[in-house]
Amino acid sequence: MRIGLISLYACGNIGDEAILRCLVHRLRAEGLADEFVNIAVGPPGAVVVPIPHDADAMGDHPCFTESFKAIPNDRALNWRRLVLKGDVTRAGRAIRDLDLMLWAGGYLLHDRRPGVLLNVAFLARNVRRDSHLGLYAVGAGPLTTPLGRFLVRRVARRTSFLSVRDEGSRDVLCEAGVRNEIIVTVDPAVELESCSPETARQIIAGTGLDPDRPIIGICPCAWMSMDEYYTRTKGAFDHVVLVLADVARRAVSEGFQVIILPTMWPEDGETGRQMCDEVASGAVRIVADQLPAPQAQGVLGQCAAVLTMRLHPAIFALNTHTPFVAVAYDRKVRAFMEQIECPEACLSLQEMNAPGLVARLCAALDGAIAPPQKLAEMHRRQRERAVERGRLLRRAIGM
Repeated sequence: MRIGLISLYACGNIGDEAILRCLVHRLRAEGLADEFVNIAVGPPGAVVVPIPHDADAMGDHPCFTESFKAIPNDRALNWRRLVLKGDVTRAGRAIRDLDLMLWAGGYLLHDRRPGVLLNVAFLARNVRRDSHLGLYAVGAGPLTTPLGRFLVRRVARRTSFLSVRDEGSRDVLCEAGVRNEIIVTVDPAVELESCSPETARQIIAGTGLDPDRPIIGICPCAWMSMDEYYTRTKGAFDHVVLVLADVARRAVSEGFQVIILPTMWPEDGETGRQMCDEVASGAVRIVADQLPAPQAQGVLGQCAAVLTMRLHPAIFALNTHTPFVAVAYDRKVRAFMEQIECPEACLSLQEMNAPGLVARLCAALDGAIAPPQKLAEMHRRQRERAVERGRLLRRAIGM
């Protein structure tokens, strides 16, 4: 069986990379395929990259380094350019050779830009009639336009397996008129394994921090909400920088070091660099290079606590049982925190001020919210659900 996994090309997103790694791991564990291929589509074009048979060879393989590299100043998803270049057509031809095509968790079904769903519908149309199409732990929303709802219904009718990562996404699809069975599952990244502690400590030391002294990890987001993904405002960006820099400054005053770990490049990297400039302290350093997902998770696992605005650093903290606080720049962050029964460790954007964030971080460090023992239990449950959904997929495609 030949499985193709659809991902976003050149998005610089460590979380999406983690999803791909973990999905391949789960499908291998279920014995679902002899061959995997990563079909990555994004602003610079499309690439079709075979995924290595040997799981140990996945570390720096081009299926990750190429697909998830950052392309500066090219964030807008201009699907018309892809069509004109013929890249979408080439991806469609590659899909015809597949026995199963899966969209996985990093893909968001939304109609903020119509080109996204038009691309999804076109690729789904290229799946052979005797092959399977699945949506695996995807997110959904917003779907507010008639065209967006129509395209989602059309894709859903073709699927053999439809699962979403949270109940909010299920509600969005139901309201759009999707009549398939919709399975609420967990993000595949809950199965990500960290790099070795020695490797993580070397990365920390490479920034100039002392891995033997307590560290607070901060994972910024370059915008205040998903609505600014395509059109960002400088005021919102400056607010993020100033608030997180103030948190870092207060952490240093309490004797902590601060490591800034961007997880979406290049935007979050620029946010982190401006934070460092604002604080101007040797105790605040940034990981200046885009790390593979296992290394990013390993670094956060070495921290005393983590503050994150993004979803996947929260998952990395859960995986390593590291106390953390999340800021819900998008509803998917709040949905995850409710899923792991830690809503008290999540703040809204309206609560995003330095005193409030520091107070929650102190509570996390003291074990009053999201303590390690609770995170360990929640992580165990999430992994069990990930295994269960893999088995459901196998049954859905008749294996």
